[in-house]
Amino acid sequence: MGQLERVPGVQNWIERLPAALRAAWNRSIIYRAAVHMVNGCEHIVATGDVKQWPGPQQVNPKSVAECVDALAVWESMKAAAHAKKG
Repeated sequence: MGQLERVPGVQNWIERLPAALRAAWNRSIIYRAAVHMVNGCEHIVATGDVKQWPGPQQVNPKSVAECVDALAVWESMKAAAHAKKG
């Protein structure tokens, strides 16, 4: 997956939405699915196990590393969003 360089200013259609629509997005099922995926990654990184499957699982190291990278991107996005508010 390619990585886009972040430059100052509004860059996507979600950032250009009026506040009420952005709030609706944050309540949407797509946003919630992303949050659930992040929670799943956090669980994999912390335990090496997959939450939704019965019995203990052993997640391979490459997948754990991908989860670590995804969480780093997620945290960067959150930090950028919070910095923008303040």
